[in-house]
Amino acid sequence: MLALMKCRPPLLLILIVTLYLFFEIALLITGPEPVKFVRIGIAAVLGFFMLRGSSVAIFFWAGTSVLAAIYGFTWTLKVWQSNPQTAAIIFAFGGLLLAQAFYLMFNRSVGAFRTSV
Repeated sequence: MLALMKCRPPLLLILIVTLYLFFEIALLITGPEPVKFVRIGIAAVLGFFMLRGSSVAIFFWAGTSVLAAIYGFTWTLKVWQSNPQTAAIIFAFGGLLLAQAFYLMFNRSVGAFRTSV
């Protein structure tokens, strides 16, 4: 699929989509629920359009990443007193989500990829 495209997506964009799909599949394997199938389907469709250069899909993914990071940071404050190790992990995931969102919104290579398609 990527070989047929005029302009290849940045490697980090491919890595973001791939790692998230693997994460969702791992969650599905550990405890299958119908909502996890829906999340995988939505992530696959959104990832497909992101890799095709859709600005809407990229900004939607970045926006949900910001919201998830804020949610993670608030949970860090809630969990900090009872379980500091879990709070640190949640804080780290929130930081990674925020870094991912900033990369998708402000990186030059992603911007060039969006405009070239």
